[in-house]
Amino acid sequence: MNTGKNAQLKSSAPKKMKAYESFSAWEKEESTTNTLTKTVSKYIQSLVPELETVVKWGQGCFLYKRKPTLFIHTEPDHVQLGFFSGATLADPNKFLEGKGKYVRYIKIVTKKDLQRKDVNVFISQVVSKLL
Repeated sequence: MNTGKNAQLKSSAPKKMKAYESFSAWEKEESTTNTLTKTVSKYIQSLVPELETVVKWGQGCFLYKRKPTLFIHTEPDHVQLGFFSGATLADPNKFLEGKGKYVRYIKIVTKKDLQRKDVNVFISQVVSKLL
């Protein structure tokens, strides 16, 4: 039994992120965790078809001219619609969550959450900065 410093290093080593063959493969697998994943993805693609879909950092990401713009993170009880430049977005009603230097997200718990005005406003803000 290895109980020294090497054992501690092995146990704290970061887990490798799962690789996916494509965005569709990621979307299909994540949809088994939460059916909202595909709904949110299709919603984004319908609003901003110019965005490229890829998997980065184990998450579904949407790129504009190769620049990460939006992401989807799936949890069993919600989907996070994330904004890589979220800290720069106007959020007077404090809907966005996250305390990082750049990233902010909004939790999507039901399909109705996608119809909330703030979701469209945030996506519109991101798109207006890109196009």
